[in-house]
This record gives sequence, C-alpha cells and structure tokens, in this order.
Amino acid sequence: MTKRFDESRRPVERRPAGFYTRQEVETLTTLSRTSIYERSRAGTFPASVRLGTNCVAWRCEQVNAWLDDPMGWQATTETQAVQPG
Repeated sequence: MTKRFDESRRPVERRPAGFYTRQEVETLTTLSRTSIYERSRAGTFPASVRLGTNCVAWRCEQVNAWLDDPMGWQATTETQAVQPG
C-alpha cells in the first residue's frame, strides 16, 4: 500500500513549457497514479505522451491548464489520448 503523502518527494515547481514526469504530476495534482490514468481515459485530465519505450510524460501546458481549472477542463481533439486500435 502506498502512502498518500511521501515526505521524500521534493516540491515541484510549475513550469510553463516542457514535460512533467508521472511523479511530478502526482505531486502537483495530489491525484494517485490510478486516478490520473482513469481521468485521462475519461477525457477529464490531459493525456500522457510516450517519450520512449518505458517513458511517458505530460505536457506542462496541459497540466497547468488543468490545475488552473480542474472542474472545467475538457480534453480537446489534440489533447486526447490516442487509443490503440
């Protein structure tokens, strides 16, 4: 069972551009890994971007927009995850 608050994590500064790691997104949003992926699939949280075989990240601009208005944020065509077909 993971702790909701991990004292070993450093505070995360919001960046205007670039990418956030999953751990940074968890820290910024206080959402769990499961919640992030569930909300992303539902279109109520930005989709991750695959940067490599075992590496995903989130665009800072999209996460910052969600942080500014989490209840009003909606995925647009260009922010939705591409579902494998």
